[in-house]
Amino acid sequence: MTVKKAVYKVDNGSGFDDIFFKTSEDMIVNQVQSLGKNGYRKLPGGVILQWGFYMTPSGGHNDSTEGIYYKYINNLSLPTSFTNSDFCFLAFTTNARNWAFGAANNRSSVNLGCANILRASQNDRLGIYWFAIGH
Repeated sequence: MTVKKAVYKVDNGSGFDDIFFKTSEDMIVNQVQSLGKNGYRKLPGGVILQWGFYMTPSGGHNDSTEGIYYKYINNLSLPTSFTNSDFCFLAFTTNARNWAFGAANNRSSVNLGCANILRASQNDRLGIYWFAIGH
């Protein structure tokens, strides 16, 4: 939890008294967030941070192009919608032999993918962590 502390000096006639103020996150009015495995936080000023985890299914459809095996996940829903489709999306895999990628589909979903150069089954049951920032 973030805590903002401030000290003010007040003249009491014979010296100064210290007055301490403390503001914690739970005191912020209209705080909007969901802090789960797939979650979001709306910051003052309109910036929205979102994050999540996706496990690719076993089997399913894999594409292959020039020795690179791909698996696509279309229309993965975000925890909350952005106000527009201009946002940054990053994705990371739990396996160093694979890589993940993604792009905004619309304000409330992304197209996610993973790939590797070994074999199609390497994309099965692959954990993908993702992060998005926008407004």
